[in-house]
Formats: sequence, C-alpha cells, structure tokens
Amino acid sequence: MLKHGRGEIARHQFLPAADVHGALDGVFQFADVAGPRVPVEQVPRFGIDGLHALAERRRKLVQEMVRQKFHVAAPSNSNSAEAFVRVRDSSRAAVLHALDLGARGIIIPDVQSVEEARRLVEYAKYHPLGARGFAFSRSAKYGFLPELKQIGDYFTATNQRTILMPQCETAGALEHIEEIAALDGIDGIFVGPYDLSVALGAPARFATPRFAEALDRVIAACRASGKLAFIYANTMPEARAYFAQDYQGAAIGTDTAFLVKAIQGMLQA
Repeated sequence: MLKHGRGEIARHQFLPAADVHGALDGVFQFADVAGPRVPVEQVPRFGIDGLHALAERRRKLVQEMVRQKFHVAAPSNSNSAEAFVRVRDSSRAAVLHALDLGARGIIIPDVQSVEEARRLVEYAKYHPLGARGFAFSRSAKYGFLPELKQIGDYFTATNQRTILMPQCETAGALEHIEEIAALDGIDGIFVGPYDLSVALGAPARFATPRFAEALDRVIAACRASGKLAFIYANTMPEARAYFAQDYQGAAIGTDTAFLVKAIQGMLQA
C-alpha cells in the first residue's frame, strides 16, 4: 500500500519534471502482490496507493499489473494505484521490460556496488541522464503520446517521473550507500531488511544495534542527497515505526500473507 502523510501525490498523471519528488514526499504504504488477476485488480479499491510487484520471481506479473489500470497513464480510473516493479536483476533487459510496459518505478534487488547503480541509471533514464533505449512501447502509447512531439521534453519528464530505487540489502550496497544515493538519476533507496540482516551476520535479528545503525545510515544518506527512503515491513505497526524514523514508504506484507491471515481469522471466528 502507498499512503501519503505530507501532501497529495498527483497520481495517474504525467508529473511535471520539477514536481515528482515533491509529489512523492510523504508517507507511503504499499502491498506486495504476486497475483492472480482478481486480487491485483481489487486491492486498490480500498485506499491502497501502490502495488509492489514481485517480478524478481514472477516475471509474468509485470504484464498482468500493467494490463490493469494501475499505472500513471490511467487518469480516469479512481481506483488506480501506482505500479512499482521489483525486477529480477539489474540487467538492461529486466529494467527496460518493466519500464516499457509502463511501471511507475522499479526496485532492483541485490545491488552490490556504485558501478552497478550507475549502470542502472544508464539503463533506466533517457538522455542526458542515461542511455535508455527508446521504443514506441506501451509506456509511450505506442508512439501516439502527445508529449512525443517534443522528444527532449518527453525525455526530461519521463526521467523525472520514473522512480529508480536500488535495494540496500547487501554488504556492498550498505558500504557504499552514500555514494549510491548521491548518484544523479537514483531517486531513492529501498531497504530489504531480511537480506540486509543476513549480510550483517544476524539473520532476521532486527533489534540489534548494528541493524539499527544500518537503517540510520540509509536514512542519513537519502536525507543528505534529497532522495526517497523505502523499506519492507511485515505489519502496519512496523511500518509506522519506520515512518517515525523518516522512511517515506513501506511495502507492507504480501498478498499471500493477507490470504492466509484471512483464512485463519475466518476459522477462528
């Protein structure tokens, strides 16, 4: 779920270049989804502002999500939610696949270095920030988008509204988090707490001083560079605790967990 705390997000529109970070400056909650179609279609009806597709393991989910009206190019759908896709890896093909389908933002797992993050900017952002390959794909309305009349303006606007977020879940990413967050074209950092705890040598131990220091370091790096800081949370109370630490967004739970808990609640009622 994506939920706002400090202002309105101009959802379902192409945001002016200067407005994207301001529009996303708030508290977000998003739901992880793995499919199938009906739950993905219905979730936004209940006030959830964003869907985080786990395409890292389920590649077909990307097509399914953007086939629905969850992306920013669907202004007429009052139940729309932003589509954020966690791609399978940091390859050019994975990045372009999600963006050309129309994802609002991409989250990249297992980032290890500054150089890898720099390549992500090259793949995901158009000239002059990067070297994203241009095609008349779904994200460009197959060439019939009015903004394409001024290709330079289209590149600028798309660069600004496309959210590129490497995950901090490895020792390498944490070691270089200040440099990664400072890169022009990187829009934020998404913390994967479970893998990060493994990288710190204490799997799933989130109350250790070392883990707390790592989270504080990510926040400080993002704050210093004016970038977004998102994280995964199992529950809403966990998410609120992260929001209090100045994280602007949290991916809360998974569709599978929601289903299991609903069944458990039904059986215990």
